[in-house]
Amino acid sequence: MPQRLLTDHSQRIFRMANNIVARRQSDWLSSVDIFLAIICHNDQGKAVLSSPAYRILHDVFELNTADLYRAIDEEYGEICAATAHITHRNNAAEKQSASAAARQNILTLANQECERWGDNYINSEHLLLALLRQNTMPMIQSHLTPLGVTYPRACRAIAQQQIPKMVAEFIRSNRQRG
Repeated sequence: MPQRLLTDHSQRIFRMANNIVARRQSDWLSSVDIFLAIICHNDQGKAVLSSPAYRILHDVFELNTADLYRAIDEEYGEICAATAHITHRNNAAEKQSASAAARQNILTLANQECERWGDNYINSEHLLLALLRQNTMPMIQSHLTPLGVTYPRACRAIAQQQIPKMVAEFIRSNRQRG
């Protein structure tokens, strides 16, 4: 399976995730950081990226993403602080390797989602589905599952979002032919 390229939204999500890691003064990127980047808000409570994945969580699932961001960020920050003494013993190469492995795992799952959906580029929806499919995010799943955000429901929401785009594309292509 060929590795697909990231869309602008997906690239910005990874840059935002790196900013979150830097703000937390952590040494490595995790799946939680990527999820937080998808739902990131500024100080005024507005979505920073407003990617398709964010809109699915906010508009379709009607999540209060600002509150969700604060809750997960606070909980994850406490976990990072509590385990800092353990992670500081690891050398920089080990941390960088762990960060690269987490990123590659998400990209591999996102690439599989992209293939499954027949898309050419990895978009934020593929990242969201990859994160929901991944079994290493119990903290995020403990916040999302009670709110009804599961992998199957996210797939249905994305499919419903894509139907109007597919119809518009079909109409446009028929007008160009006719």
